[in-house]
Amino acid sequence: MAHDRDVHIIISTSFPLPFIRASLHGEEKGRLAFRRVRNDLGFILQKDSIEVDMAGMNEAYDRYMEGIPAYLDQERRFLTDHKVDLLLTDISPFPFVVAKDLHIPSVGISNFTWYTAYQGIIPDEKLQGMREAYQKMDFFLPLAGAKEPDWGRERMTPFPYFCRSVRPREVARLRRELNPDGKKKVVYFGLGMKIDQVGLGSLPLWDSEGTIFVVSSNTQVHHPHVIRIPDGYTETQHYIAVSDLVISKAGWGTVAEAVQTRRPLLLIDRPHMMEDQNTIRHLSSLNRAMVITEEELKHLMIDTEIMEKGRNQVLNIDPIPPSEEVIDGVIREMMIVV
Repeated sequence: MAHDRDVHIIISTSFPLPFIRASLHGEEKGRLAFRRVRNDLGFILQKDSIEVDMAGMNEAYDRYMEGIPAYLDQERRFLTDHKVDLLLTDISPFPFVVAKDLHIPSVGISNFTWYTAYQGIIPDEKLQGMREAYQKMDFFLPLAGAKEPDWGRERMTPFPYFCRSVRPREVARLRRELNPDGKKKVVYFGLGMKIDQVGLGSLPLWDSEGTIFVVSSNTQVHHPHVIRIPDGYTETQHYIAVSDLVISKAGWGTVAEAVQTRRPLLLIDRPHMMEDQNTIRHLSSLNRAMVITEEELKHLMIDTEIMEKGRNQVLNIDPIPPSEEVIDGVIREMMIVV
């Protein structure tokens, strides 16, 4: 689909802003602007764990909600001053409130909302403000695996797996660099940039024979079998495309990149994360992922059995449309409604 050169995009976020800015460096010059603002709370995790800190979450949530009136005033001024014509969010709730007040069309896209993600963590009566905010969105594009109410006031259009594009030359280069003779197994190990990774270095996993592990640049593991992604390398989807197995929490981005590049998945189960649970259920129904607990990860070794199960995941799966085709199709459908 041809791009309208008069469309300008303002990306408003906090923690991932440096990553996004670096990833989009040189793209669409003059059409992108970046703004640092904290739109949502996220999760508070236990020390040395990928599980939720329940007490810490509730304390942080109360403080977050106390700041919402000031946040709404700030966003109202910003959207007005910059004459914003469309709001797209993944998937902060309260921008929808301002968009509706200002009669700006709004679109939510995600495999979850914070309203459902916090159920079982935050008392239901405290979540009603979030529920009311999400009810104000005009269009909702639920990503694959989502299990959400019918949020979109105008339309709710399912949106399948899509991800950042992969360049074949870069995949070939990394394959030559990581595994030139093709005799080793390459395993992508990703827990996310926010995970407190103290203690990972003691996992027996790293001693798996004939295996190379690719980890993020911030992972504090020093082992002959472990290779860190270089600082400043943002297009990590290429490392996933090279891998024989992807080990990860069930974050939608990593999952989508593994699905699109037909890589086997081994997901770490986090029972209190509804977002993860929905993704795991969806993939399990397709026989598209193996699942282990955090405790099982502490004793995991990469062996022939795991690799064979992984290969069986991707033997007979149907081809998935390229991400560009998926996105263009949904945009066309939305334009008809608008």
